[in-house]
Amino acid sequence: MGKRWKIAQLSGEQIRMIQEAERGLGADYLVVFKEDAGGTPDVQFPAAGVVAPAALDPGQIECLQGLERALDAVAVAYRRVA
Repeated sequence: MGKRWKIAQLSGEQIRMIQEAERGLGADYLVVFKEDAGGTPDVQFPAAGVVAPAALDPGQIECLQGLERALDAVAVAYRRVA
């Protein structure tokens, strides 16, 4: 059975970290996921067709990976397409 992922519940400080990273990466949105051992996974992203994964350069990817380590989560950078 594969891993299950949910959109992370973040503290106020973590949200501030995400907002700062969005500005630094030039991303419109960062969506943060945490592994969830039980329950139903969040497999539908409601903005499908409105956003697409952001193209990041190697330095931006490194920044995003540092954020993931700090949050113990997986973060995906998106940009608006519509």
